[in-house]
Amino acid sequence: MIHDHTLDRTTDATGPVARRTMAELVKVDAGGGQPVPRLEEVLDVARGRAGIAIEVKSLPVKYKGIEERLVEVLRDAAMVADTVVLSFDHRVVRRVRELEDGVVGGVLVAGRPLLLPELLEYSRAEVYSPQWSFLDPETVDEVHACGAVVGVWVVDDDDTLQRCLGLGVDAVYSNRPGAILELMRGNTPGD
Repeated sequence: MIHDHTLDRTTDATGPVARRTMAELVKVDAGGGQPVPRLEEVLDVARGRAGIAIEVKSLPVKYKGIEERLVEVLRDAAMVADTVVLSFDHRVVRRVRELEDGVVGGVLVAGRPLLLPELLEYSRAEVYSPQWSFLDPETVDEVHACGAVVGVWVVDDDDTLQRCLGLGVDAVYSNRPGAILELMRGNTPGD
């Protein structure tokens, strides 16, 4: 589980993730002596405690067979029903949903698609996930009319959170989940 296509920004190693084996990746320091976690490890921690959202990065680097492998791991971990798979590559979302209809699919977007209902139908997505600044009340209504939900990214401060909640979003994705949860409860982070 790593955010970038390269190791440079988030670990003590350098170079493309795709050029490393799993055995090499788990030896990389991802901060404080912690290794880059394997998906199976993350699922073990989440099982029975929380759902999980997995973003599949497949552009510009393609990872052959990633959809099949992901579904296999989710099934083995008994986490199919507790997982949302999101991607900017909407073909990945469609393929995951073809392989396992029990996984919730989500399309990530940075902009406003012209044919939003068609995008959701094509990708078999149940979650529309735009960057928060590309959202307006009409779009939220359109997504809800399609039977999907809106999950916006990246919400890291109170002003953005309040704007999104005012629009009627169903979920927010944050780099600061603890602080955002406190804000949603009406507390100041750290109180």
